[in-house]
Amino acid sequence: MNSEIRHILVPVDFSGYSISSYRFALELADKCGAKITLLHVVEPPYNFATAVEGMLSMMEKNALSRMEQMKAEISGRKSNGANADIVVKHGRTAREILLQSKELSADLIIMGNKGQSGLQKMVLGSISSAIVEDSNIPVFVLPGKEPEVMFNLTKVVFATNLRERDPDNLLYAHSLSSYFNAVTEIVHVKTEDNFDSKLRIIGFRQMIKEMELVPQPEFKIIEHEHMLAGLGGYLSGLTDTMVVLNRYKRSMVQKLLGENHTEKVIRYSDFPILIIP
Repeated sequence: MNSEIRHILVPVDFSGYSISSYRFALELADKCGAKITLLHVVEPPYNFATAVEGMLSMMEKNALSRMEQMKAEISGRKSNGANADIVVKHGRTAREILLQSKELSADLIIMGNKGQSGLQKMVLGSISSAIVEDSNIPVFVLPGKEPEVMFNLTKVVFATNLRERDPDNLLYAHSLSSYFNAVTEIVHVKTEDNFDSKLRIIGFRQMIKEMELVPQPEFKIIEHEHMLAGLGGYLSGLTDTMVVLNRYKRSMVQKLLGENHTEKVIRYSDFPILIIP
């Protein structure tokens, strides 16, 4: 995976969460020289079938006007803000976000984990989960905090299950931490204590050492019978922290049981979370 961030896609629904995502994207783009595209998706009002075309046109024009206003108000003080593109599409929100990320060759998606209010909170929560599950590029999911709080990141926690591609993903996380002058910390929750587990930890440590990262990340082992609970317990004592999760393809058993640790984390975490496929 290329660790360089050149194009950031920011889905916008005009809620405080998506506005915070845009402000955060501006700060990150300033640091890495990336381009920004703001995307709003108009959901077709299928219950008004005879007026769909006219309503879509009106909704798209209204969305375009609101996005131009938001861009002018928020990005006027940023050198790269005036260069942010605006895209309005209609269709199913999650599908259009994924399609645009491919068509625009985006490197990163930044979005909030909740929407406006009431039912919309659950809707955007499910959308962010769908994006995380199917995106082929990293997704930055931000909590409902003022973006200034997230600009003060001091630590990037890279949670790993010691999988084959995790070292490559660590390079991406480590390069991102450099933009915030934060330290990178590798965290593994050990749920079993056997020979294979010990061997994997030793081998992974050696691989990371040979990568010669500067500064060298600290490696922490947490012993707990449940991965999510162990990670959550460790994070509960931290502040000014970003969490990086590796998205693995779920097994059929996990799908049947409905177990998805990544989705649980992004729904309940107060930390900004980067999910890398």
